[in-house]
This record gives sequence, C-alpha cells and structure tokens, in this order.
Amino acid sequence: MKKLNSLKIFRIILSVVFFVPILIAFLDLADLVPHDMKLVFTNIQFIPAFLNFVQNPITASVIFLSLIGITFLFGRIYCSSICPLGILQDIVYYFVLKINKRKRFLYEDPKNIFRYSILIVSVVLFFAGSILLLNLLDPYSLFGKISANLLRPVAMIINNGAASVLTSFDIYMLYPVDIFFHLPVFLFSLSMLAFIIWLVTKKGRLYCNMICPVGTFLGLISRFSIFKIRIVEDDCTSCKVCEKKCRAMCIDSKGQLIDYSRCVDCFDCISACSSKAIIFSAGNPFAKETVAKTDSNEMKSSESSSVAVDISKRDFVKTVIASFTIPSLILRAGETPKVYKNSTIAEDKNYLVTPPGSRSIEHFNDYCTACNLCVTACPTKVLQPTFIEYGIFNVFQPKMDYHKGFCNFECKICSDICPTDAIIKINSLNEKKLVQVGIAHFIRENCVVITQGTDCGACNEHCPTKAVKMVPEDKLLVPKMEEDLCIGCGACEHACPTKPYKAIYVDGNPFHKVAKKPVVEKQKVIDTTEDFPF
Repeated sequence: MKKLNSLKIFRIILSVVFFVPILIAFLDLADLVPHDMKLVFTNIQFIPAFLNFVQNPITASVIFLSLIGITFLFGRIYCSSICPLGILQDIVYYFVLKINKRKRFLYEDPKNIFRYSILIVSVVLFFAGSILLLNLLDPYSLFGKISANLLRPVAMIINNGAASVLTSFDIYMLYPVDIFFHLPVFLFSLSMLAFIIWLVTKKGRLYCNMICPVGTFLGLISRFSIFKIRIVEDDCTSCKVCEKKCRAMCIDSKGQLIDYSRCVDCFDCISACSSKAIIFSAGNPFAKETVAKTDSNEMKSSESSSVAVDISKRDFVKTVIASFTIPSLILRAGETPKVYKNSTIAEDKNYLVTPPGSRSIEHFNDYCTACNLCVTACPTKVLQPTFIEYGIFNVFQPKMDYHKGFCNFECKICSDICPTDAIIKINSLNEKKLVQVGIAHFIRENCVVITQGTDCGACNEHCPTKAVKMVPEDKLLVPKMEEDLCIGCGACEHACPTKPYKAIYVDGNPFHKVAKKPVVEKQKVIDTTEDFPF
C-alpha cells in the first residue's frame, strides 16, 4: 500500500469538512443545525455564489470572486474538495476500488465539442432568462435533489423505526415524521444517481469533465492556474502508473502531458508515482506542462509550503454547532363537521404560490435551482417540489401546496436558508407576517355550512390574521373574506374539510404585496374590586 502524500491527506480532510455539514443540512430532520451554519457551506457552492453575485454584485462578490481566485491559484480545488457531488463521486470511486482493486483508467480525448456546447447553451439560456440546465446539471443542486429525495426518506424511515422502538420503552428522544413522496423528482434523482455511479465505475470523473457546466467553466480557468500538478521530464519513466490512477483521465504519460482543464486535483498521481516525477508546484501559468529536474527540489518546497498555509481551512469544521431547540409548529386541533357530500365547484387557481421572500413568481423562477433545501427544512411541509407546473423551463422548483400543509405564521425558515436568494432573507417575523403571497377566495357552493346546514368555521379558527370573518346567515355563521388582511398562508385552505374541492382556497400573487396590519381588539378591563369579577 502506497503512502498518501500530504496534499491528498489535506484534500480528504477538506472534503470531509465541506461534505458532512452539507449532507447534514439536507438530513436535519429536527432542524437542529442553526440556519446561519447551513448557509456557511451552501453559499460557498459555485452556482449559488454566482446567482447571489448576479443579484447583488457589490455585497455578494466576495465568495464568488474567491472561488474564481482559488481556481486561478490552485486549479479545480472546488471540484475536488468543496463540491458535494464531486466528493460523492470520490466516495463511490473508493468503493469501486474496494470491489475491483485492479480498476484502471487510461487517457482519453477531452470531448471538447460536447462539454463546451453544454456550457454555451447553459450561458445562453441564463441570459435568455432560464436556468433550466443549471437546475438539472448544477452539481450542488443535483446533490440537493439526491439528498432530499433519496437519502432523506431513508433517514426518515430509520428515524421512525427507532422512534417506535424507543417509545415502546417509554423513551421519547425521537418523534416520528411524515414521509412525503414526489414521484417525478424522485425518479429524476434516482436516475441521475444511477447514471453518475455508472459513469464513475466506467470513466471516473467524466460527469465533472463532460457534462457539468461548472466543471467545464472552472476547467477553462484552471488551464492557467499558478499551482499545478507537473511532470518532471527527466525523472519520468513513462510507466503509465499515474495515467492509470488518474480518475479524470487527463494524464498522457506517453507524451508527458496533463490536460489541466480536466484535472480535479485529486493528487492520486503524486502518491502513485514511485520515481517522484510528479509534483504540485508554482510556475508560469503559460509554460509547458513538464519541468526540468533541476527545478524539482524548489518546486517540492513550494508544495509543502502551500499545504502548510492551506491546512488551516480545517477550522471550518468548528462552525458546525448544534442547536437544541426543536420548534413546535403544529396546527391547532379543532373539531370540524363530518362531510358526507362531495364539493362540486373546482378551485379557480390562476397562479402558484411562491414562498414569502421570493418577491414574485418571476424572481423565484429566475434564481431557484431546485436544490430542495427549503423543502427539507419546511416544518409544515407546505413547500413541495413541482414537475412542470411553472413550465418546462422551471422543473422541480417548489411551490406552496396547501393540501399538504400551511405556511406557519411564526416561521421564516425558507428565507433564512435559501443559498441563491431566490427566497430573499426576511429580516424579522413581523415583516414576514405582512407579506401577502396570495389571497384566499371563498366558494359558497362548496361550504358545508351551505350544503349541509351545519356549523363549521374551521377557516376562521385557523386564520392567524382573522381575514376570514364569520357572519350570521339563517341562524348559521358563514365565512366572509377581508382580502386586505389575508397574507395567503393557506391555513384556511388546509383546514377546510370539504373534498375533493376546498370551499376556501388561496390564489397566488404574481408579485407579492403587503397586507394590512390586523387591528388588535382591546381587552375588556375587568373590575377586580368585586368579590367575583368573572
């Protein structure tokens, strides 16, 4: 077994530091990890950083330009140690080697026409107002879909099983959670995971170097990076060991050349070379890939010094701090009448409802990469992935589904954790409580008060702003809307017992508005001087 070089050890440490917190962010069933801690690791992903930069070029430039700068200095460090999908591929590759220890790769042509075509189409679509390819191919977004729709349900099943066992012993450390299943995004995530595993098994990091637009773009920059993996020409024996170990298939040992646009800085070649002919060193970005033997000692010194400086990045792991507060966000239970007549009037919804903070459907569609982080974090599960409800150019972006849940009046988690600012951070709950994402509409012909002649009032009872009033009519109370007070939270629609169509429903606002602030009724002053004031 060959000894790992210091650069590879550092890469592994850095990969763990970034991969584990991002994975936890998607699998955090009890919302234990502080939202700011999640943003530390999701905001540094390339496409979220880019979209933030586009929206706020002054305030959000640091992270995006830092990723560009790191690539110019050290090559595709992002692809090897920061990108969660890249790290996932390395984990798969590790098990491939465990199964087949003789697994080897050989140099292949870069397939430039195909990979640059994907990059160009992605850029053209973006400037045309669509992030379709970023939605489908961005490595962070794709990892989010895999985590939210494949790994998270597994974690939920394990959690519910463990909770059931512990409850039988009167131990209530865990509580069961509802498992929601969205078939289109599940099938897409499963097929992409299977495809990536197949690619890793056959061709190593081919997804990063042929399909991923982020990898292709950073590859253009890494051609001119200052620190590179270089072949010491006089020491190289052309044994092909480095070429066979290269998971990016970018080393041509016969020609002693390295395709830096595809090198993902895994440093496997350095560990594999018995003649020490491969080094990681600084040099002229435009110079020939091979170097003379006389310079090797100086370059190895540069390698060790660069590791000494960068090793401090391991301190990022200290930022993952657990919070021990589990929010209680349960809809108040109330008695509702038994419904024995099906409703007949369909809900006339013209617009989908986007989360508070998204400002408008257009803004949300323009910047949401459907990473599903908000879906996993939503405590009431009102945020659900779509398929093509927003159109074929905005697949899998989430919507507010009030048949599944409701937007809790005391919650703004989705705006706190969105890494792309598709849902812009809302500063306070008081501000969020006035954001009108839609307006509720009442269908009189569906209401059980009218169809069955019975009391209900579930919509009024659950409305947090009291936009639903109950007015007397023929000895019964019938709902009446005050649209200025409605914020479109969907509590009324979720609580309405009628089926298959609701008697009250929320139609989305294309552009979010500000609702009228509810008037707080003055409490009646009780004369406490009397013996029995009540």
